[in-house]
Amino acid sequence: MKTATVSEELKKRVPRFIVNLAALALVTFVYNTVPLPFGILLLPGLNISVDQLIRLVIILAILVLLARTLPDAFFLADVTADTLLKRLGMKDEEKPLRRAARDFVYIIVTVLMATAVLPFLTAIPSYGHQMATAASLIALGAVLLLIYDIGRVVYGVLERKAEVIANRLLKRSEKGE
Repeated sequence: MKTATVSEELKKRVPRFIVNLAALALVTFVYNTVPLPFGILLLPGLNISVDQLIRLVIILAILVLLARTLPDAFFLADVTADTLLKRLGMKDEEKPLRRAARDFVYIIVTVLMATAVLPFLTAIPSYGHQMATAASLIALGAVLLLIYDIGRVVYGVLERKAEVIANRLLKRSEKGE
């Protein structure tokens, strides 16, 4: 089995990522802005309106597009993190900073998923608002946990770099005496 180089992967993934992201943005825009004229019609047996069913199908399309976009986003985040780390001379901290970059992507994904799901949850009769509140609190908790992890990773990397710089300064001052 032939393994592709990073540049070949980039040539394949970047256009696919852009197309999927544009489609995701378009479908999300349509979901949020286009009114559907079927609010009155109820589906017999399901007891939901045609409007809710169409919005559910649009949410499923958003989730499919998101699932198609995420692997490319993760690959591009990895390549970007690798490039930045090499330029900053932090090759030994590659894994923690890569984890921080992934956490940032996870934050964006969590916010997008919550934004896509909340309008549908609020449309559910009786328990919709409680479910939307629970979903937003879960999303908030996940985002706070990821922000904490990013802070912990960045603090650890900066602490190690500060120790290295302090040791170098100490060695220089001892040589100067």
